[in-house]
Amino acid sequence: MTRILYLPSEHAFYTLDSSLPPGRLILAVNSGRWFPPTGIPRPEKRAAALRAVRLGRSTILIFQLMENELKPSDSHPTGPLGQRQIDVLQCVAQGMTTRQVAARLGLSRRTVYMHLAAIRRSFSALSTAEAIQRAAELGLCQPPTAGKPV
Repeated sequence: MTRILYLPSEHAFYTLDSSLPPGRLILAVNSGRWFPPTGIPRPEKRAAALRAVRLGRSTILIFQLMENELKPSDSHPTGPLGQRQIDVLQCVAQGMTTRQVAARLGLSRRTVYMHLAAIRRSFSALSTAEAIQRAAELGLCQPPTAGKPV
């Protein structure tokens, strides 16, 4: 059970419960696939984006992004990722370890860790697995196949 603290505006606050695990719920909210239950108001602005962040082990906060935080629609399809980060992302999505990624791309393991941290930040992901899932949804990498750890 996940506890949701939902702030649809600066004047309203709701506490909700969801059967989804926190990570999946955060992914659904941040990708625009989550909507509040019937009877709970949606954000005041029509095109307002919602963002979710984890507050604790089973608690998340869902809030509306301010206008200056919304990303322009004409942004580059790879977003803020550079080509080397995409290369690292694709290798990790294939199930490679950081040591294997470093060997394949001619990088140090520390550089691979730095690229993974930047990728997580770019997707506002809490984990590398979550970042890979979001990247796969955007078509930046192939999603991992079943049975291979991420």
